Amino acid sequence: MFSYEEAIKQFNKTIQYEDNRYHVKWPWAEYPPNLPNNLGLAYVRLSNLLKRLDNLTIKSYDKVIQEQLQNGVIEIVKNASFSLSHPVHYLPHHCVYNRDKPNKLRIVYDASAKTIGNQSLNECLYKGPLMLEDLTALLIKFREHAIGIIADVEKAFLQLGLQEPDKDVTRFLWLKISMIQLTKKIY
Repeated sequence: MFSYEEAIKQFNKTIQYEDNRYHVKWPWAEYPPNLPNNLGLAYVRLSNLLKRLDNLTIKSYDKVIQEQLQNGVIEIVKNASFSLSHPVHYLPHHCVYNRDKPNKLRIVYDASAKTIGNQSLNECLYKGPLMLEDLTALLIKFREHAIGIIADVEKAFLQLGLQEPDKDVTRFLWLKISMIQLTKKIY
């Protein structure tokens, strides 16, 4: 188990900058992580998701996936075989809409998903200290000045790349959409 100082030291030692993006490793609580191959869970969750979505929403969902693919945020897994040297894990996902922007779909990956008797991705990662400020104190500070400034770091997480082999624990399933048929792809 890491201390906070050890986790920061490990992060600074392993972070890399290439292709205009920082590439990091997951801060594992233990290595290797005890993550199951949960392809079955991801497949069932995708099937259930597709039953709930209409064709227009599926196309919007696919548009977000294709934009992420084009921007290098995700990549198609070329060899979907399973590794014995490191874990392979799949993230179920779903979409949410912002009430203020009803035409803008956002994909949410469920790193807390787990199968019976196994850990989730979130449970395998170092937690770190609580860094959220007390809401009451924050509101009081916000009222101290005439002008309040806030910032939204939208998509900040998507600007980080993962180093090998940590990419294999963030695989997810989606469809290859063509005019003729829908087929499963692993990302």
